[in-house]
Amino acid sequence: MRADGISWMIPPVDLLRAALADAIGVALSHAMAFCIEKSPFCLTPDHRRQHLPESGERLRIPSGCRDCVLRRSCFGVTEDYLLRWGQRGLLPVDVLPETETVRLAPTEIAAFQPALPTTFVQVEIPRGVDANTVLKSERACEGIHIVGWRQAN
Repeated sequence: MRADGISWMIPPVDLLRAALADAIGVALSHAMAFCIEKSPFCLTPDHRRQHLPESGERLRIPSGCRDCVLRRSCFGVTEDYLLRWGQRGLLPVDVLPETETVRLAPTEIAAFQPALPTTFVQVEIPRGVDANTVLKSERACEGIHIVGWRQAN
């Protein structure tokens, strides 16, 4: 429970999802830009690229999300959410979102400028190159969420 006593105000993701989808629909119908903060990607499956990281509050990836393909990039939920609701409403993603994923060669990562607050990147590792070495050196790029890699044929 938070010291300020407002953890009771945190709604479960499954109850929030439909209302937020309606609000996003209104924003899009008026050509309004929007972003989503402090929320897991599964909250808005059709608008994951509008999620922004939020600093200042510690977020966690729940154990039930261990099979989610976006877990390394997801912002997770607050400690308060886990205390109040546990894993309720969280929907692990089982397939990499192809339409939301940019494929890059390791040499392209440093110069890459994401078009949206969250851009999922799959890195194409050349045959014979150690993937761990490439990903460790390039993962610190601002605004880039490496969600996977594959060895080139």
